[in-house]
Amino acid sequence: MAKESWTLAELHQALQRFRAEAERAGLKPHTVDTYVGRSEQFVRWLAGDFTFRGPNEVDRAPMRHSHHRESLGRQSLDATDRLPG
Repeated sequence: MAKESWTLAELHQALQRFRAEAERAGLKPHTVDTYVGRSEQFVRWLAGDFTFRGPNEVDRAPMRHSHHRESLGRQSLDATDRLPG
C-alpha cells in the first residue's frame, strides 16, 4: 500500500532514490535531470519555496533562492536585460 502522508524531508529522500533509480535504468543525464528537476520544483512548490514566473505575474522580483538557478548554470533575464547578438 502506498504511503498516505510524507514530510518534506521524506519527499527529498524519495527524490534522491528516484534519481538513483533513473540513473540505474540507464537514462541519459539530461533525461534524469528533467524528471528529477520537475519533481523537485513540485516539492519546492509544496514547501512554499517556488513561485511560477510567467507573463501574467505582476511582481517580477528575483527568485527567492537564486542559488538553485545558478547551480543549474542558468541565468535569469528581466525586462532590462538584453540578449546577446
